[in-house]
Amino acid sequence: MIDYETTIDSKGEVLSLYDKYLVANDGTFVFPDVDDIYDFLVREYWPEDLALPQGFNEAFKQEFKVAAEAKYNNATCDWHWHECDINETLHEYGLK
Repeated sequence: MIDYETTIDSKGEVLSLYDKYLVANDGTFVFPDVDDIYDFLVREYWPEDLALPQGFNEAFKQEFKVAAEAKYNNATCDWHWHECDINETLHEYGLK
């Protein structure tokens, strides 16, 4: 289970319990979409560093190491975020 108690993503939108998210090093949830990822990365890295695919990929690898999905806990009747495979998430959302 991921230790984050967040309800919003990197754009300030409410997290969907039915989507998966990338989790940045600072715990920010980012929807796995190229535009959303770029918008998040440009806050931390110079735009010139992200302009080329190699720079974007390097920044991505440094920032994102895990993905998250919500799972329902029948015992507590509540949803909790759990780590899931980042490569499977990227593939599922057409990013790999």
